[in-house]
Amino acid sequence: MDEEAKVLKYLLLSAVSLGLGKNTREIMHNVMSQTLLKVQAKEMEVDIESLAISVTKTLISYGLIRQKQPGESSQLASTQHPLLYGDESLIGLTPLSQRSSSTLSNQSRSRSFGSQPEGVYLDKPIDLDLDCQLVVSRLGKAAIRGSVDLDKVVAVYQDLRKAQSGLVLVSRLHLMYLSTPYEQVNDGPFKISSAQYLKMFNRLSPEECCVAKSLGISEIVLIKLNSGLKPKVNHFTLKRFYLALMLHALWQGESIWDVADAFDSDRGHVQNLLQSAASFAISLKSFSEEFDEFWAFVDLFESFGRQLSLCCTAELIPLMELPSVKRGRAKQLFRAGFRSLSDVANASPEILTRRIDNLPKRVAVQIVAAAKMLITEKAEALQEEAEEILLRLRGA
Repeated sequence: MDEEAKVLKYLLLSAVSLGLGKNTREIMHNVMSQTLLKVQAKEMEVDIESLAISVTKTLISYGLIRQKQPGESSQLASTQHPLLYGDESLIGLTPLSQRSSSTLSNQSRSRSFGSQPEGVYLDKPIDLDLDCQLVVSRLGKAAIRGSVDLDKVVAVYQDLRKAQSGLVLVSRLHLMYLSTPYEQVNDGPFKISSAQYLKMFNRLSPEECCVAKSLGISEIVLIKLNSGLKPKVNHFTLKRFYLALMLHALWQGESIWDVADAFDSDRGHVQNLLQSAASFAISLKSFSEEFDEFWAFVDLFESFGRQLSLCCTAELIPLMELPSVKRGRAKQLFRAGFRSLSDVANASPEILTRRIDNLPKRVAVQIVAAAKMLITEKAEALQEEAEEILLRLRGA
């Protein structure tokens, strides 16, 4: 029933967000009565009501929804601390590492993070009142907005909070670490090669080593790992940083073939890691928009997600909108002085072929024509936007 419960978490969270009922009982009825699981409940021997109550308690324990208190406004209920009870502290919440096994066994949530970063949950039994109204917390809204796995949403929040105090922006390695999806670490096909890990670590600049240091990873840790000893750093963090080093190698211009060979992985797996990391970066941007304290991450992940998907710096992205222009060709254009679409549009195909090595004239004609078309489209869009603004001003 794990898969059914996982789907129901999203379904019930969405139902609460949309207000599909006046109280908990009505929301459960409206949602569960429309599911195929309801039709097959007898054959599958599933108690629909008990399952719905269990899933609702899990969402409450994750801090995604909460029971609205009598006399409390909906606005106040939804804008409280993302982990439920007040902005000044995590009242009533205890890290998993500090909790006893008996407390964990009695907890209403269905599963733990295992080897993932520890979560924070309600450390007291949940008394669910079916006549009480449910409201979505800021954390729940962020999970919906960023399409984040509900079982990992607390870990995402804590990762970002921890990174705030020591984010290293001299390079993009720290952002790559934060953008490495949890499922690639726990369920991905990658295995750590301790020798390759140490080799890649020794290539890092002093500033990039600060990222590793903030995670508790040092050369001594990797030497122990290479010697077959168990380091103090947890396996999840070690493997996640290992995958971040794969992304870092791609970012530095190494081909997928070379990276796959160096890390003894399949090329398709490396490509999938790159795409899923770029997608997760965009999710983190949307997730961060819900919290004022994460304002910096909104701007960082917005540009970084696209840069990561193309494995290029921000100044090359406009050039890569052109047909037949990949990262290598974009670098050639940039070095030759064609640093924007307007530079390319104002050039002739003959000039391009003279300045760019191994560029056929036919391709140069296509690139110039495409640049002119893109510039025209953007100019028309800006003109329409300007006209709308002027109309509104006149109407006011």
